[in-house]
Amino acid sequence: MRTELATQNVANVAQLLRKPLRPEDALLETAREEGRAKIQELGGQGLSNIAWAFATLLFHDLPLMESLSAASMLRLCDYCTQQLSNTAWAFSKLLYTDVPLMDSISAASLRRLSEFSQQDLSSTAWAFATIEMRNDPLLEAIAAEAVPKIAVFEPLGLMCTAWAFAVVELRNQPLLHAISEQSINRCADLDAQALSLIAWAFASMRVFDAPLLAAIAAESIRKSHLLELHHLSKLVWSLSFAPRPFDTKRVLGHLVPLIMCQSSQMSSVAAHSILWGLWHSGGNDLVAQLLLHWKSESVDDDDLVGAADLLLTDVEWRRGSEERGLLEMVEATTATPSVQGVVSKWARGYVADESIVAHVWDQDKVERNRPELAKYLSHFPEMSKWSQPGSGNHWRKLGSLVEHVDALVGVPTDPKTPHGMLRLIERFAEGAHQWLKVAGGAKANLLSSVFCDRSWEPWEFSLECGAFVGYTSIRFAAALRGQLGRGRGRAVSVEVDPVQACIARHFLDLAGCSEIAEVWVGQFRDVLPRAVEEFGVRALGLAFLDYKGTIFHIDLASLERLLAFAPGGIAVADNVVLPGAPLYLWVVTRHIAWATTVWALQEFLEPNVEDWMCVSEYCAPLFPEVDEPPVSWQRLSWHTDHMRRRAQGMRPGENLMAEQDRVSYARYIRSIYRDGGVDAQPWADVPHDISLRSRHEYRTAAVCSTQLPRPAWGGLH
Repeated sequence: MRTELATQNVANVAQLLRKPLRPEDALLETAREEGRAKIQELGGQGLSNIAWAFATLLFHDLPLMESLSAASMLRLCDYCTQQLSNTAWAFSKLLYTDVPLMDSISAASLRRLSEFSQQDLSSTAWAFATIEMRNDPLLEAIAAEAVPKIAVFEPLGLMCTAWAFAVVELRNQPLLHAISEQSINRCADLDAQALSLIAWAFASMRVFDAPLLAAIAAESIRKSHLLELHHLSKLVWSLSFAPRPFDTKRVLGHLVPLIMCQSSQMSSVAAHSILWGLWHSGGNDLVAQLLLHWKSESVDDDDLVGAADLLLTDVEWRRGSEERGLLEMVEATTATPSVQGVVSKWARGYVADESIVAHVWDQDKVERNRPELAKYLSHFPEMSKWSQPGSGNHWRKLGSLVEHVDALVGVPTDPKTPHGMLRLIERFAEGAHQWLKVAGGAKANLLSSVFCDRSWEPWEFSLECGAFVGYTSIRFAAALRGQLGRGRGRAVSVEVDPVQACIARHFLDLAGCSEIAEVWVGQFRDVLPRAVEEFGVRALGLAFLDYKGTIFHIDLASLERLLAFAPGGIAVADNVVLPGAPLYLWVVTRHIAWATTVWALQEFLEPNVEDWMCVSEYCAPLFPEVDEPPVSWQRLSWHTDHMRRRAQGMRPGENLMAEQDRVSYARYIRSIYRDGGVDAQPWADVPHDISLRSRHEYRTAAVCSTQLPRPAWGGLH
């Protein structure tokens, strides 16, 4: 049979089977060997068929893919349009990131894009988005070609195209308008998947199209019997961004009963999307109602723990009594005993005598609760170490830090003081644990200098966004106590991960800072109103942004709209170069309300890596529009998120970020900043004993020079 099997027939076999085969299956082994042997003899049809077949079978054979890639690049000029799109689709379906091949497919496609069918256009866009290759020239050309052909797009093509442009955050308005019109015209033909994904795509790009959303909502209600939980979760999440006068609550009234009927399909991802969407839409009562219903239906805590951050945000804000139960749910998914003990401390007020046995997830649990991970597991088995709750190096590493601090905190040479605690954490990081990324070294000196140079009022507070293990939280608490004395002011830190929030609280407690420092659980955007509610307007003395740099500018604008900043308030942003915060840097160096200094300094324990920190003083409550950043900066903003995921190991088709990669990438980002007119002053060259306002004389960043009258600070003097 082996000698008679033609390689083209592999595609026919795949089409007939329509299911994954095991690597040891004889038929697949025969087809694989035959394919390798005859690759050099095949033309475009045979090569694209082989690639399509193995992608359809979801079988990842690295040597075969490498051979297919090499052979395809030699023959791409002979490929027809369908073969180009099928090859791109196949390699992306198998999550095989081959940059030279995809670049070659892009170049070949651009020359023949006018010949592409609607399926070729949508498949190609989907392929590049799936492996996170933002190829702007190709995608813009696809958009231009798709608009006049949009009337012939099938629902699947509309869905895939909208999804692809949302994933790469490319807001092509003519294309989105065309997709909206065609989706409305063919709404009756859209299935549940298309309805929910198109709604998700527009919401994720923050494009509100009232007629489209109304049509999707009405059609979803008509097809409610077809909606599964993952469809409902996307719809609820998408609806939460709809502004008034769209009647979101009316639509949610139809969707919530459907959600209650599908408790057996619950997952952490769906729970978080649903509860966050309801909470953000003002349906706090529905959040409580749903949670009670799921508990009565005996929904497994493992299928709800992904929503723990939101539930804790809500409970802490309204001073509810459910915090212990939520923390116990988190405790059961934390396998490391030392970390589990810290969570236990904050759940019960004491550390439980016996460790709770962490749950074990089967394949179904992994697929439901960690879909991003699950899609890689069949191709990259080494990622299975992260498939269990509380598993992977992250929790073991944090557990070793907790054990280190707990063991040494009582030693006489390490007194139980804030500075003693900071030194314990630094010594841990300086050893063989350089994975611990805290704002130490030169960054710590800058933060302390900025914090202490400011004149603080007793009612003011600091706000750290991204507490991690509480290192900077301790520094701010100690500095605020030194400025104002005990019991005055407040140092607030926000952390989205409930486990890390408990560790930060634990270290603050050991450092003796609990009376002046707090750690709030939740997403920063969700807790901003709470800060103003608790401390009042014009009370924020300093905000330290140390989390996802690509949304710094959005959250800074929210703080401004909430009138949070006190006169002379300071915003400090870390990691402006690595991983990067280009849109934030663009805003604060051009907005008339901010006087910004950009400092260049070494990353903690990485002397070869130069990072930048932005120090911005809020001069006046002005709200003019800032010019759009260059396209290169917008593209860079998306790419920094891609690199962040790669550094976290969530891009297994690419290598992890080694030190040299970080150095090179940082150099690349700085070059784009400098081309845009923004440069940094070396921190070491600036005297540390001068005031913050005097330091602005040293700045080289491009600050808007337009002089406008400064308005009064709303009655504050």
